[in-house]
Amino acid sequence: MSELPSGWADFEIGEIADVTAGGTPRANDSSNFAPPGEGIAWLTPADLSGYNRKEISRGSRDLSQKGYDSCSAKLIPKGSLLFSSRAPIGYVAVAANEVSTNQGFKNFTFPEGIDPSYAFYYLKSIREIAESLGTGTTFKEISGTTAKTLPFRLAPAREQTQIAQKLDELLTQIDTIKTRISAIPTLLKRFRQSVIAAAISGRLTEEWRVQNPSDETAEQQITVNEVLKQGKLKIRKADFSFERDDLYAIPECWGWIDNHRLAEDSSTAICAGPFGTIFKAKDFRTEGVPIIFLRHIGEGFYKTDKPGFMDESVWKKLHQEYSVYGGELLVTKLGDPPGTACLYPNGIGAAMVTPDVIKMNVDERVALPRYLMYFFNSPICKKLIEKLAFGATRLRIDIPMFKGFPIPLPPLKEQKEIVRRVEQLIAFSDQIADKVAAAQVHIEKLTQSTLGKAFRGELTADWRTANPDLISGNNSLDALLKSIKTAREENANKPKKCRLNTGKNTGRHMNKETITVTKALETAKKPLTGQQLMAAAGYASDSTTEQLESFFLDIRAALEQKSIVKVSRDENNQDWFILSDKK
Repeated sequence: MSELPSGWADFEIGEIADVTAGGTPRANDSSNFAPPGEGIAWLTPADLSGYNRKEISRGSRDLSQKGYDSCSAKLIPKGSLLFSSRAPIGYVAVAANEVSTNQGFKNFTFPEGIDPSYAFYYLKSIREIAESLGTGTTFKEISGTTAKTLPFRLAPAREQTQIAQKLDELLTQIDTIKTRISAIPTLLKRFRQSVIAAAISGRLTEEWRVQNPSDETAEQQITVNEVLKQGKLKIRKADFSFERDDLYAIPECWGWIDNHRLAEDSSTAICAGPFGTIFKAKDFRTEGVPIIFLRHIGEGFYKTDKPGFMDESVWKKLHQEYSVYGGELLVTKLGDPPGTACLYPNGIGAAMVTPDVIKMNVDERVALPRYLMYFFNSPICKKLIEKLAFGATRLRIDIPMFKGFPIPLPPLKEQKEIVRRVEQLIAFSDQIADKVAAAQVHIEKLTQSTLGKAFRGELTADWRTANPDLISGNNSLDALLKSIKTAREENANKPKKCRLNTGKNTGRHMNKETITVTKALETAKKPLTGQQLMAAAGYASDSTTEQLESFFLDIRAALEQKSIVKVSRDENNQDWFILSDKK
């Protein structure tokens, strides 16, 4: 811990706060729960996932009185700190009213004189420390005993309030900046889409066309080029047709061109990968010729993660016609919608496509592969594809559709200018995106550094100098500690309050002595849920925090010793335990 300001002190949190765990009733009994606001407020760590406010009043569902009475959940008072102790460790919120929690929390109830907002921010500042103390193989968790040892730095009461107020102000400003910056990636995506939409409609090069009139239309260029072709790419009549009304207006020198007319003169210039009889998983290898799956096609970029490989000898014998070598257009046949496109990179060697990926060798005498990629990735093209795609569970396009798909094609010279301008603008947006990502990292660090300054006393250094009387005498930390000690001693001597109308029958659930979970499973001779195992081992459903901790430690030890095994959760989200085969 860092150096303390004069008049501050460090403690273990259990020295000054009461630590309370929670509980969960049987999940497969719907009568244990109630809609939010109609029962007893109850939270799980999931209720704090993505939750950004300081206080919380209830979770996504309440406990019914029956559910509350049947488990170890306890009501904790307003102002208590809810601290998730597993899945994950370190979510924090202040109870806005009386609440209960499940066993995924260790909750701290502080005495009068400790500002809940101050405690909230301090617990947020030590999340990494708490995570480092977590133990467990399935997931990290901090026990009740460990939770009591978490550090807690205490300032005089009036200074706590000052620190909390300053953090409210500073962190609100940081959160505002964070929100504004987090919106920029969405704006950049819209910007890129608007650039591409302008490109494939002719608006991006409208002035350029006036200054650089074309001698030939796109149709004329293609017609001249087709004279040189031998018709090796087979075309059959497509099962669809586009009405002129389905297409949008384009400049006069452009043309709506069927896609197959832009392919090289080759029988496999447009094709997908091989099917069933020759494309078999038994020929996959950990190295060899890369296989291009749907997951490798990004919107404008090729992904190399999670690679798969074909046996090289099988590839040479059966799959070279389905292969790419660099610069080919790759388009997905499946998707929502299909039609996502990228180029296969140059210089990384040969690869082959699967049946779900179309590869196209573009005839660069009349069309640029990169122009076609931008068109297929445009929102306009996605809408056109949605009209054609078929499939009950997942939309798809087929090869005839792809060959006959209409392309809004400019003359070749204008395509080059369009691609140049699009890439220039996208590169500019990428630079902004990089700066945004760096700023987001900096802001995340700024939050923690601000918390660090607060609990080193740096934010209130001037305030302490100006207000010595507010941190001394009756306002000093020593006076506060005496008050806390007196209050805790008085509470310790008070009889514990019992819940009313519990309806419990603890004699049915608790033995005079507990047994190990291994012994309980041996006696039961069948799998047990966590709740059933707890009862079989002799623990009451309203066991104390210490008893629950003993039970969970016993489970952990048995799992580590491999005398029992935890199997997957059922549809009611319950863990089941069985004896190990080695037992």
